[in-house]
Amino acid sequence: MPLLHIGGAIVGFGPTFGFVLMTAKMNSASEEGSAEGSRWIYQSIVAINNRMVWSVLVLQPITGAWLIFESGRNQCSFSQEWLWIAILIYAALFAIALFGDKPRQDRLLRMIESGDSSSDEYLSTRKRQDQVGGFMGLMVVVITFLMVLKPGA
Repeated sequence: MPLLHIGGAIVGFGPTFGFVLMTAKMNSASEEGSAEGSRWIYQSIVAINNRMVWSVLVLQPITGAWLIFESGRNQCSFSQEWLWIAILIYAALFAIALFGDKPRQDRLLRMIESGDSSSDEYLSTRKRQDQVGGFMGLMVVVITFLMVLKPGA
């Protein structure tokens, strides 16, 4: 079970750290006037999110709960502050992804596909998406830190 949980984290969250490079390439494609290249890059980001990241976002809590019970941490779970903090951060990450990131991502994709990738609305939405994406990446790093080091355990 630990391999499934760890593997899920790597497969699901690892690619999201490459989105920074992909959006930088998308920006340069837009500046060069390549709307097709920009659209292809963003469609790739959306496909990775929809097929890999969201699958893991849903499965990680299941494999995590399984690990908690398998390791016996459910017997002394209130003494595992690092675990509760990681779970709360994950719940916040999930909510941000579901109610903020996903709708914004879909809106951006619609704008790109309709050729509206130079409007002020598009630019402000992209900027917000980049900021939130960076914050979500930081949350994943903090959760990883807590899961690996288990401070105070």
